[in-house]
Amino acid sequence: MKKIAKLLFVAAIAAVSFSACQKPNNDAKPEDKPSDAVAPIIVNVVMPTEANTIPGKDATIQGVGFMEGDVIECLGKDGQPNFKPTVKSVSNTGITIAIPETATGKYTVTVTRNGKTATLDGVLSVAKVEKIENIVLPSGVVHWGEKVTITADGIKATDKIILESENYADVELQGAASENKVEFDAPVTIFGENLVKLVRGESVTPLGTIKIGAVTMTKALGGVVFYVTDDGLHGLVVHEEPVVPAETAWGPSIPMDPYYAETEDGIYKGASNTEKLVAQWKKVVEDGTFDGTKSPAVVCDELEAGGYDDWFLPSKAELFELFDVKAKLAEKSLFVIPANNYWSSVEFTEEAPSWDWAMWYVNFYEATEHVTWCADKVAWKIGALAMRMF
Repeated sequence: MKKIAKLLFVAAIAAVSFSACQKPNNDAKPEDKPSDAVAPIIVNVVMPTEANTIPGKDATIQGVGFMEGDVIECLGKDGQPNFKPTVKSVSNTGITIAIPETATGKYTVTVTRNGKTATLDGVLSVAKVEKIENIVLPSGVVHWGEKVTITADGIKATDKIILESENYADVELQGAASENKVEFDAPVTIFGENLVKLVRGESVTPLGTIKIGAVTMTKALGGVVFYVTDDGLHGLVVHEEPVVPAETAWGPSIPMDPYYAETEDGIYKGASNTEKLVAQWKKVVEDGTFDGTKSPAVVCDELEAGGYDDWFLPSKAELFELFDVKAKLAEKSLFVIPANNYWSSVEFTEEAPSWDWAMWYVNFYEATEHVTWCADKVAWKIGALAMRMF
């Protein structure tokens, strides 16, 4: 019995040793290996509207969960060919794909990742397009009040003409279409680059892009346009009255560390300055350094007027541009700016580098000369004007 037990023990040791010395089977087929790949999980899916899903253009599917490398396939629901669009970009809010020029109708959309496929909620509807040829658009900027003329073979008088811009909702131009022509006067409600779309029944056909330029000394875009760049594609609008009483202090003097907002002077700097100053004000209030009285920057940031809510406290340079045309604004009865000193959104750091104690101001008592210097946040009580940019 002892001999048999010893033989069994030796056999067991040999079996263990043989097993431990075996090489791993690297030739195993992929299907034999365990896999933790799962189908993509995409939530909060919102398909683009049909009017914004045009053959030959990009379209964005909103949703959370897309990743770089995802393969998109669009499966025709009515017998039309399937297609795999090129993915143009992926973000944490959606995926942008290129719609082929041959696509039309309704599609189910799938996402494939690591060999696993998921079907997205909703249906992608690609607009039907009409055959419009020999399109001729304005080559330069057309300004407010000027006539926009577009010619093309295939336009009908019954077609609807829509202007699409990232700056506002689609604008329908009543009565703009006639046989082989679109013609209208550029209204003050539109500006910048606009995609012109021809709508006929259920079809949406892009005609191309036109540029509309704003004109200074015009009441538009929530206030008075007084300054433009890029031939009117961008500019500044002033709110038509001061936004705080004529004698308003800014707030407390605060240490640079940790409150310095790092504001800058320059055209189109007022918006970012205001954002920084609002964040500064919130931190000061949260830390108990101040009682919460709103600074002029906060008042401008919270302003809702003229249909807009993106107002800001202007920079020193922006106030100088307004100062230079104040006589013209008054002459045209657009805005008589009260004589006063006005807060800018630029911090003054020249005399006490460790304290954020003053802001630059601009003097509007003067007729033509630029006058500016520091305004003590506590001691000075002056006015504030609001602007927005486009």
